[in-house]
Amino acid sequence: MPITIQVLDSKGRPVPTANIPVDFEISGGGRIIGLGNGDPNSHEAEKGNRRSLFNGLAQLIVQSNEGEHAPIKLVAKSAGMKDATILIPLHAVTPRTFVQVLQSVMVLEQWRASAISKVRPDPNQKIDDNDMNSWFPVTPGQLQDMTGGRYIIYRTTFKPYDSQQKNGGRLIFQKVTGKAELWIDGKMIGARNNAVTADWTVNLPAGSRDRVISVLIEAESGSKAGLGGVVSIETDQ
Repeated sequence: MPITIQVLDSKGRPVPTANIPVDFEISGGGRIIGLGNGDPNSHEAEKGNRRSLFNGLAQLIVQSNEGEHAPIKLVAKSAGMKDATILIPLHAVTPRTFVQVLQSVMVLEQWRASAISKVRPDPNQKIDDNDMNSWFPVTPGQLQDMTGGRYIIYRTTFKPYDSQQKNGGRLIFQKVTGKAELWIDGKMIGARNNAVTADWTVNLPAGSRDRVISVLIEAESGSKAGLGGVVSIETDQ
């Protein structure tokens, strides 16, 4: 609650020339959290219990202490002036409606897939910049025909949002078909041992640099498998 302090003469009239220091005493269920007087040339502290007036005015802000119900008593004092006192009652109230925490969502779209192989490949195998044959662009939502092998790698590189860099997030794979391993920046952070189509969520660790995701899918030869839906990252802001 902001409270204005003003000097009045004996007839109740404002005195704009009274640029005097004022001391404040506070007790009960609250505290002073800030002071000001509007003087652009003032270098007085904006925290504490003392402030000079500017053009006869100053202002302070009080805040109630959590869980306390004793009234806040505030007294303003200055030499040669009559003290002023205000008593502020405190009441428990229903919390105000608040805005629900939003989720920061990033959809991962730029994927490439390896050639299908009969033997388990290295999920972190390097892709040459000019490799246009063994790896090909794919879109999550379209399963791959596993004819001729059991394994395929999906890979993408992305830069997380600021909140995801700081706090990490949740990697959500929709409609994954086949067994799967999730590798991020060369480290395996999750595995799925059930080949039945289902959504899959894995925690994404925090990190500020560009991230490399590799998903190794294993399925029966001749079946359809892979990333059957959208891949996204969610983080509470």
